[in-house]
Amino acid sequence: MNTAVTTPLSPGTHTVSVGGVAQRHHVAGAGPVCLAHPGGPGLSWEYLRMPAGAELVLLEKSGHLGHVEEPDAFARAVTAFVAATD
Repeated sequence: MNTAVTTPLSPGTHTVSVGGVAQRHHVAGAGPVCLAHPGGPGLSWEYLRMPAGAELVLLEKSGHLGHVEEPDAFARAVTAFVAATD
């Protein structure tokens, strides 16, 4: 018998019904929760998975055009990425 406790934030795939509509979410990794949504219809959630040691940079004041709406923050993130790959 499996006695493991499963919560909505346990690693794996979870489905919950909201207003009769099934909503599915996937949890991977451990640590602080970062909620991200796929980019549009037909795109799979797997592209959001980050490799171990990766860092997520969120431009909080931007919509789809972070490089236009927050150019300084975007430039810092890109510069840090390039420096880390040298």
